[in-house]
Amino acid sequence: VFKSVTGRDARRIAAAEQSSSETDSDKALFACFTGFTHPRRLQIVRYLIGHESAGPRVLRAVLGMSSVACQRHLAKLRRRGFLVRRTPGREATYALGEARGTVQQAVWQAVRTRLAAMTD
Repeated sequence: VFKSVTGRDARRIAAAEQSSSETDSDKALFACFTGFTHPRRLQIVRYLIGHESAGPRVLRAVLGMSSVACQRHLAKLRRRGFLVRRTPGREATYALGEARGTVQQAVWQAVRTRLAAMTD
């Protein structure tokens, strides 16, 4: 996965920017893990595990977050494929998505399983 960063030289590792990566796998791994680096995103996923879908207004009320924060976290999860946007009415709703790629699918399954166990 980290094929583009070889060796143990700290300067070389620090200089290996995500945007200049030689492989798609390390970008995918980075995106996969950063989807879950904030407690609010985990709360969103945990809520949606127990509900088919929800709109930003519901998520803001249930999770107690601002509109700006909610939109930011929804967008990050959506860009990573963990959420899909549905627009059946005036307000968009979001549902859990399907992960892309083997590593992302494994991480997504582990996160969903752990969060589902915490909601039981």
